[in-house]
Amino acid sequence: MMASLPNFLTIARMVALVPIVVLLIDGDPWARWAALAIFCAAAATDALDGWLARRMNARSTLGRVLDPIADKVLVCGVIVVLTATLDAPAVAALVIVIRELFVCGLRESLAASSLTVDVTAFSKFKTVLQCAAIALVLIPDPAFATAGLVAMWLAALVTALSGLLHGRAAWRALTAQRRSLSEEP
Repeated sequence: MMASLPNFLTIARMVALVPIVVLLIDGDPWARWAALAIFCAAAATDALDGWLARRMNARSTLGRVLDPIADKVLVCGVIVVLTATLDAPAVAALVIVIRELFVCGLRESLAASSLTVDVTAFSKFKTVLQCAAIALVLIPDPAFATAGLVAMWLAALVTALSGLLHGRAAWRALTAQRRSLSEEP
């Protein structure tokens, strides 16, 4: 299944971080436009790979595991670079990165107990909002600076709330599992 188109798109989303970083380090407006184009194309693969996997009946364990990792690599990597190169708000970036790492760890921990926390519509909204905020920050036009800043803070707020909701769902799943184990004869 490694050779499937959905898995290729998922991996390409992670690889896209490299040229984006190189272009952002360059710092020229043309480089930011190019980074924006690559980022938008990579972000679009998030919806496309899942749709293709369902349509082509090419769902795989690799794709299921790599998809959320690819999202986090792209978003967190770009946010870290934006903080270093374009003065994106460091606290907002830190909130986003911490939540993403927390949820990765939470999912891994739950998997060890054969539990899962489903991706919700709110989590998908969070990802779209993060990508929109990053895109606004990437636009090399001062007219978008305030919109990018506001969007980044809004994304951080929604991201933090999403992390809390995931934590609560995990707590409930673990509590239910403990109850069912203690009730077994």
